[in-house]
Amino acid sequence: MKFTLIFTISISLLFSNCDDKDELPEKIYEGEVNLLTQEDVDEFGSEGYTRIAGNLNIGIFIEPTTEIINIDALSSLRVVDDNLRISSNINLKNIDGLENLKSVGWSLIILDNASLENVSGLKSLSFVRNDFDISGNTLITSLDGLQNWNSKTTGLDIFINSNSNLTIFCALEGILRNNELSELYISGNPYNPTRQKILSGKCSE
Repeated sequence: MKFTLIFTISISLLFSNCDDKDELPEKIYEGEVNLLTQEDVDEFGSEGYTRIAGNLNIGIFIEPTTEIINIDALSSLRVVDDNLRISSNINLKNIDGLENLKSVGWSLIILDNASLENVSGLKSLSFVRNDFDISGNTLITSLDGLQNWNSKTTGLDIFINSNSNLTIFCALEGILRNNELSELYISGNPYNPTRQKILSGKCSE
């Protein structure tokens, strides 16, 4: 495999019986994965992992990349145990390859992706443990795709900053109704609604 690893612990396969015949058997990658090129994404995705027991980095914020065009190959992924970071991908237009992702065990960060048009690829996401940060994504106009993220957690922080065209926050309603956030910080977008405005239906401009 040529995909870049910050560190590797081991690779293990766990197969479980599922009631839903459409569910893939669980296949776990143990360690932290850093995907910096399209080849990295495609090669890692070809292994069919359903869970990463560690962090997943798609791009890296200190080094913007034009290499990654899509992350469609990651469609088998259901769970990231720790942090999921999608950052500084100049040519990534969508994150549809994460359409089956259900849970992020710590933080979800979507940062400085200049061509990213939406986050609808997160339509299956129902849980993030600690932080959600979506900042510096020039083309995103809406947070549609986050509607199913409504599970309860404690100590959740949400940061939504400096997205040049973001004016539609309605998808956050379920998150806000079900969680007492440690912090909600919305700033530097064309529209910056408060929690009260989102919950009262004034979620877009």
